[in-house]
Amino acid sequence: MSGFNLEELYLDYHGQYLIIIARSNHGPTSACLDLEDDMALLNQAVNEFRQTCSRKMDYWINTIDEFVRDGKRIVMWGSGSKAVAFLTSLKLSDEIEYVVDINPYRHGKFLLGTGHEIVSPEFLKQYRPHKVIVMNPVYCDEIRQELDRLNVAADLLACD
Repeated sequence: MSGFNLEELYLDYHGQYLIIIARSNHGPTSACLDLEDDMALLNQAVNEFRQTCSRKMDYWINTIDEFVRDGKRIVMWGSGSKAVAFLTSLKLSDEIEYVVDINPYRHGKFLLGTGHEIVSPEFLKQYRPHKVIVMNPVYCDEIRQELDRLNVAADLLACD
């Protein structure tokens, strides 16, 4: 109803991005998706999303708390917006000391909003983390190969 005709709607990049292709109609349009006309179904979807988010947040808070209690060193891999959202949503600070990124222009910089230092993968040879939380699960295999190359025997946990 915002003046666009929906032409395509799909998920891409392993379900991480919602792609919408629309064309201006120069005026109001009618709903073309079933969900647009069903407020009860939309409310149900919103409630399910809220519950899923709450469960995932509880999982990560409890998991990271357990790692900290056990004296495990934890790093995150990926210094983009997902890392910022993850850390700020869970109110994490000292529990995770470093954020790893392959981009050399980010090394020695600090994560927006949290101040976590961004380090290179090579840094992990010295730091020897026990756990690596991967912000984008698409890269788990690549990260595992890099950790193996560096001889870093850390467990990978994918954030999805």
